[in-house]
Amino acid sequence: MRTFIAIEIEDKIKNEIGNLIEFAKKNYNLPFKWVKIENLHITLHFLGEIPDKEVENVKNILRNEEKLNYKIKINNLGQFPEKGIPRVLWIGFEDLEKNIEKSYKSLEKKILNSGLKLDKEKFVPHITIGRIKKFSNFNINEYRDMFEKLNKRIKELNLFFETNNINLFKSELFSEGPIYTKIL
Repeated sequence: MRTFIAIEIEDKIKNEIGNLIEFAKKNYNLPFKWVKIENLHITLHFLGEIPDKEVENVKNILRNEEKLNYKIKINNLGQFPEKGIPRVLWIGFEDLEKNIEKSYKSLEKKILNSGLKLDKEKFVPHITIGRIKKFSNFNINEYRDMFEKLNKRIKELNLFFETNNINLFKSELFSEGPIYTKIL
């Protein structure tokens, strides 16, 4: 089963981010595959394909994980890679209690101790809103304009939310986009 651990985002915030995505889709002709609002989340750990028995181990890790409060202030737009043509467009935020990093490290240790493998990439907490697979029809000037306008709108919205939910999700890939199902 293809899985990941993530912090859920409340519906009000998802809807506001959805409005930003709709603005970009309506006003710009860029080759982004935009994330559906129901799929917006903050990934802590991507586990990839793991056997069902390991899914049960991960569920137990999450059940025993200390519940921390996450106070999140949405504050900027970003991209991977940081320079040049983006592969991923994301929304950044400030972790006001600094608990996301604590949860990330705690879960990382427990998951690695259980025998599962994790990505070695630097952890950059974010909310992915779009991906580019094909770079044909990519207009860098149009992209810069969109980036600037979206970033300005994000700052004007002054979005904030609190949660303490860390969940395990199943990810199923389809040609029309992934479907994420909460399994814990």
